[in-house]
Amino acid sequence: MADDQESDQHLLVRSLKRLGVLNPVHRVADGHEAIRYLNGDTPYNDRNSYPLPAIIFLDLKLPMISGWEVLDWILNVGLKGESRIFVYSEILDLAEIRKIYRSGADSYLGKPINELELMNLIYYFPKHWYIQVEESES
Repeated sequence: MADDQESDQHLLVRSLKRLGVLNPVHRVADGHEAIRYLNGDTPYNDRNSYPLPAIIFLDLKLPMISGWEVLDWILNVGLKGESRIFVYSEILDLAEIRKIYRSGADSYLGKPINELELMNLIYYFPKHWYIQVEESES
């Protein structure tokens, strides 16, 4: 998760947990750290502790290096692979949303995060999530 707003980070993590998502969440607060993490630069060079993400939540309004630049970097170095990029940001302009998809993002979520939209992501992109399934009583 790349987001400079701690309150947005907490809301997203809490929503994921409430939906039963068990994926580990690694957080960075700016675009420069996001690129360092993805590139495996120190201190992120231990892939056991800092694995390449299957899912990337990317805010576009990041300090130092913007989320737009991070998205371009991911695509230019061919790092996207099987991972899913979900842009979540405050955008109201339809042209920007179209640009997000043209830039390689798999989906867009508005801020603040909405659990129903998050549930839809899990449903439409099921491959990358570890979900705790509640056992029904027999």
